[in-house]
Amino acid sequence: MIVSGQTGMKKEFKIAPAGSHLARLYRIIGLGTQKTEWQGKVNMLPKVKFFWELHGDDLLIEDKPLIQTRNYTLSLGEKASLRKDLESWRGKSFTDDELRGFDISKLLDKWCMVTIQHRVANNGNTYADCVAVTPVPSVVVKAGFPQGVNPCVLFDINKFDQFIFDSLSQGLKDQIMLSAEYRNTSSLDAANKKVQDLTEIESDIPF
Repeated sequence: MIVSGQTGMKKEFKIAPAGSHLARLYRIIGLGTQKTEWQGKVNMLPKVKFFWELHGDDLLIEDKPLIQTRNYTLSLGEKASLRKDLESWRGKSFTDDELRGFDISKLLDKWCMVTIQHRVANNGNTYADCVAVTPVPSVVVKAGFPQGVNPCVLFDINKFDQFIFDSLSQGLKDQIMLSAEYRNTSSLDAANKKVQDLTEIESDIPF
């Protein structure tokens, strides 16, 4: 995929091949409450962005793993994509007690398989979309995981960390700055407390 830069030069970006790839979740960025529109209806919803590094043949760029992302609404509601992917990933449905709150920080440094599909946008560019998250096959688990490359990062806008915020790309910072929480930083400590620690999950479940 070729895109134009501000300088007029063209830079080539490599997207992940279609298919299922071994992946390590290394970054979770809370985007805060964002304005979203679907079928003409506008809602204000809490959003989060997951970053996976992909491992395998032809999944390197400049000697580093390709990165795949997905945006989620921060919800474990019955129809929520986040709940669907987490239940698929762990191979087990959430119990009622677990649905009262889940500490997503425990997902960091965990391995899974992500399924990629390619999508051609109206502008003619091809994009790689994460359409499924599934457990790592037992044969891969037994063989052992490769060494993770990127440091794990969690940004929670309700526990604002200026150092982490400053380290984010300008695009991420711009999106976070649109959130209700960022525009009302005085209320951060009293903001959303939906994410809570749970009791330990069985050892054969990845999280």
